[in-house]
Amino acid sequence: MSGSEQLPRPASRAPEPGMSRRGLLAGAAGAVGGTVLAFTFPETAQARSATGAAAPAPADTGGTVSFTSPTDHVLTGLTDIEVTAPAGTTAVRFSMDDVAFSELTDLYSQDIGLPPIWRTATDGGWFDPGEHTLTVEADTPAGRATQSVRVTTVRHPVQPAGRTVLDGGWLFATTADLPSGALTGDVPPASQPGFDETPMTKVLVPGAFGAVRDRWNDDKGTLGVYRRIVTLTAPEPGKRVLLTLESCFFACQVYVNGALAGTAQGGYLPETFDATEHLVDGDNLIAVVTDNRTSSLFQLNWSLYWNWGGLFAGVHLDTVPAAGLTGVTATGAADGTLTLHASGVNTTGAAQEIRAAVALFDPSGSPLPGQHVAFTLPAGSGVVDAPPVSFTVPSVQRWELETPRLYQVRVSPAGQPPVTVRAGFRDVAVVGDQIRLNGEALPQLRGFNRHTDYPGLGRCQPDGLAHRELEQLRDKGFRIFRPAHYPTTPAELAAADELGLLVIEEVNVTQVYNATTLTSPKVVGFAKDRLARMIRRDRGHPALIAYSVGNENGTESAQGADYVRQLTAHGKGLDPTRLYTHMTGWGSTDRAFAYDDFACTNIYDGWYTGTFADLTDPGAGTYSMVTIQQAAGGKPVMLSEYGADAVATATGYGKGTYYYQGLMIDEYHRLLAGRPGVAGTMYWTSSEFMLSPGSDSNPARPMPGFHTKGLQTYWREPKLGWRVMFSPGRIDEIDAVLTAPDGAVDKQVRITVREVLGRNARGTLQITPPPGTRADRTSIPFTLTAGGTWSTTVRLTGTAVANGATGEVHAVFDADTEAQPRLLKVVTLAPLEASFNSIGVTADGGTTASDFTQSGSCYSAQALAAAGIVPGGLVRTPDGQFTWPDVAAGRPDNVAATGQAIAVSGSGTALAVLGAATYGKQSGTGTLYYTDGTHTPFTLALDDWFTTSPTGGDHVAAGLHSYNVGARSVTRDVSLWSTAIPLDSTRTLSAVVLPTTTPPGAALHVFALTVV
Repeated sequence: MSGSEQLPRPASRAPEPGMSRRGLLAGAAGAVGGTVLAFTFPETAQARSATGAAAPAPADTGGTVSFTSPTDHVLTGLTDIEVTAPAGTTAVRFSMDDVAFSELTDLYSQDIGLPPIWRTATDGGWFDPGEHTLTVEADTPAGRATQSVRVTTVRHPVQPAGRTVLDGGWLFATTADLPSGALTGDVPPASQPGFDETPMTKVLVPGAFGAVRDRWNDDKGTLGVYRRIVTLTAPEPGKRVLLTLESCFFACQVYVNGALAGTAQGGYLPETFDATEHLVDGDNLIAVVTDNRTSSLFQLNWSLYWNWGGLFAGVHLDTVPAAGLTGVTATGAADGTLTLHASGVNTTGAAQEIRAAVALFDPSGSPLPGQHVAFTLPAGSGVVDAPPVSFTVPSVQRWELETPRLYQVRVSPAGQPPVTVRAGFRDVAVVGDQIRLNGEALPQLRGFNRHTDYPGLGRCQPDGLAHRELEQLRDKGFRIFRPAHYPTTPAELAAADELGLLVIEEVNVTQVYNATTLTSPKVVGFAKDRLARMIRRDRGHPALIAYSVGNENGTESAQGADYVRQLTAHGKGLDPTRLYTHMTGWGSTDRAFAYDDFACTNIYDGWYTGTFADLTDPGAGTYSMVTIQQAAGGKPVMLSEYGADAVATATGYGKGTYYYQGLMIDEYHRLLAGRPGVAGTMYWTSSEFMLSPGSDSNPARPMPGFHTKGLQTYWREPKLGWRVMFSPGRIDEIDAVLTAPDGAVDKQVRITVREVLGRNARGTLQITPPPGTRADRTSIPFTLTAGGTWSTTVRLTGTAVANGATGEVHAVFDADTEAQPRLLKVVTLAPLEASFNSIGVTADGGTTASDFTQSGSCYSAQALAAAGIVPGGLVRTPDGQFTWPDVAAGRPDNVAATGQAIAVSGSGTALAVLGAATYGKQSGTGTLYYTDGTHTPFTLALDDWFTTSPTGGDHVAAGLHSYNVGARSVTRDVSLWSTAIPLDSTRTLSAVVLPTTTPPGAALHVFALTVV
């Protein structure tokens, strides 16, 4: 938002010793002034939830904590865990026997102002199989309360021969728990046999340790150590024992019986260590030192989401031959070519041929003719890759979005257990401005971005949870997504394969803005390693159509763009069957589009900057899809991010509300529908997620520590945007009802619904009239034909209780789908000066507070006078001559536009406007009313008062050199603007209904109007 005053943000706090995330966030919430208080709802929200959801009553548990889930005592796979607890409970903690596995706090509840939902999830297969005691411990106003139930856990699937699964209980501690120096040095004392484990806690692996117990969270990250004793039989001569961590974030040092087995960094992808030389027959100590300190992330932006740390995924030991396979993927092409990629170990000192039988099964499970293949493993340390092996499968059934057919491929290497994987036969390519699947152009896809972040789990994800959430999103209508901003889990990709969801998977290099840093050997080397590992693991998933080499990095320069060139070339050398792209935050100024197969751009017109209309306005500049498509050189362009924060308890209809989020989605869909070359739109994000304590993404309704753009809340409850996303209908804007000052209403209101998805639909129109008025009908069934419209009229009578009294009109199609609601407003007609509601000018050194901006900044009376602008004086501009408000400094002198009806009379070619915007250029749609009863919409756009260069049709009415913040005068250039709105010169103007904006935040301010 350069060039405009920034919306205020809460200050970050340095963590105090031993301070939990809850303590940090409580402090951050206080910094933004009372956001932990419950908010009231608009009257209409109680009925239809356009601006949020009515708060449920807190559960009355009689001072006890009680399980409501699981309902089955046998836990296998995904298991929901939920309890009720007394009002005022601040935290609940879950354990299985003595293994801690989750803690929930009331932080989100405090921020949002709703009673907490004490629900998390786990996987029964993560625990040692057998009978256990599941216990919850709650911090209640009356003290600590507990309850236990007996359960049985089952581990599926059956593991391959030679594998020892190490999921389950490990001892864990962070630096704060241990003696000084326990986790430092090349050989940390806490990694050694004989170390005193008394301060350590038994925790579940997999797990993000800060989600297991909140006290281990640290905004700047921390060192931690996991320890476990494993009883093993010494391997046979010639065998190797490999230790694999599926995801250790961010960096780790692995010790076996005190000896360093290896190190790794990056997280999310498997790391394998040869432990053979360090193991003994009997008890063996495995210790993993983890490091998620921000100082270890070398310029990677960790603040975009909470910095979880730990062993996010499984740990296992595998006994393999000295030359043997450790992994196989199968990639199918549309012509029936099946390519097998194998990786393994070979410590023999010479290349070795590994023969294998391949069994195939079609999507129905019927066997197909098998094959015999040979993989040549090169000699080397660590995991090595064999050259791929290909053969043809005749008459294949292709993997398609609506019919995602999958084949089973069982590879049986000689002397090793078989490996079964799946394959889908499909091609993906770019032709002109289209992305094509199996030679057919994909339609404009609707998609989403998804963080792995769930209450009580953090970045750790049960396989079943990924499948459940993706299935819900696919059933909703989504067809593409990006796991952001890092590689996802194999299970999430497998779910996408099954469901028919396309995936863009991303290397975790995000917002490295400095081009020198971005192209440094350290960052490029890290990114290439991440990309190679991601390709090795995930290339067998047909749903995966593209790799992103990073998000919003410094690619606006030729130097920064070279990062994309290097990474794309590296990736195509490893996997040429997929597309490559990067996610830009630079709009049309990005310099790396030449290296993309298709372009991906993150646009937030109407949220962080500008207006919705900028999205397709060729004159809007950098973040116009028009200019971005031109810069991309005719390649397909994916809108890879867009979205608006929305909080259930935010009142009204402006930014930060459910209503505004739905409006943004509806407007983006309207503007981009059918636009050639736009491959799709991907909403940011499917659900809310955690941020750093001092951060929030919603300046209109701060929620410190949480990102609230999600279509679902952190508790996975749907918002209005979720219901609007795939609405088959759109309600036309409804004209405001203009009244005399007494507010009396007797008006026929016309309502029109349009079908927008090309299919027949039925629904119910639901009308909540403005307070003080009545509608003759409040529930009206309707039917839409494909591409058709339906209209009706409703009589509104009564006396509006206030100027601007607002009702809502909803078109509901089912319990999960409705059109973006429209506002039904009663507006009292009044002169501009009678509508002044904002103080835009104060005297230097004065004590009057201004509400022109959230910070109290405003124009200086003395600076205006120096430019010749005084109360009651004339202001001459290229758009017309105005009379400056005849108001003393420190008094209301402008209209902050919130849909007011202004009496304006006269005939001419234009309505000239004198004013300014706050927090970036703003625009909105209003209505012009003529004396003959006709009316037309118009768009009012004004540049930001902190800007000095005009855009669009604006002109500088006055350039000033200082402004005021309270009694303080600040030297800085600011501007007053004029613009002109075309009129029908054959008719006489009678009134203007101004756009609705959100003062004192992002708003349009009008000081004067004149017909010219």
